[in-house]
Amino acid sequence: MHNDWVSCVKFFTDEQGKAQPMVVSASYDKTIKVWNNNTMQLMHTFVGHKNMITCIDIAPSAAYMASGSKDCSAILWNLIEGKYLGKIDADAPINALCFCSKKYWLIIGTDKGIQVWDLPNREFIANLTVEPIAANLKTMKKNIACLCLGWNESNTTLFAGFADGYIRVFKIIKSD
Repeated sequence: MHNDWVSCVKFFTDEQGKAQPMVVSASYDKTIKVWNNNTMQLMHTFVGHKNMITCIDIAPSAAYMASGSKDCSAILWNLIEGKYLGKIDADAPINALCFCSKKYWLIIGTDKGIQVWDLPNREFIANLTVEPIAANLKTMKKNIACLCLGWNESNTTLFAGFADGYIRVFKIIKSD
């Protein structure tokens, strides 16, 4: 049903039992499709990105989804109602997204590094760039792209894969 490459697929189960299980697919055709997992019938088609969609993530314990694109934007969606919720300008092509349920953040991996979006306050609270680790890359002047993201089970440690071949680990420090 997509007109171009499928770039990401996620499964959603509503823990409150208000919605049927869903499969969500994103594509280079600039659309996201939400499917009823029981019947494989199309429920919603989300349109809003101006370039290929590279990643999606679904918030734990919620019916919210974020999509990231090479158009430098992340869009938030309501899966059950099929509605657009808002747009975030990341100022760089987006390669990866992941929600942090513990802090109500959306972590955005871009060609320039990592940005942390505070969902309740609707603002960026951190911009993380990294330095080259390998000696032969120390003179590199451009930013190192973050390509993938993942949390540990307790959402206190973020693992990020970068274009220089290294995984970097970020620990969330409790603030008083």
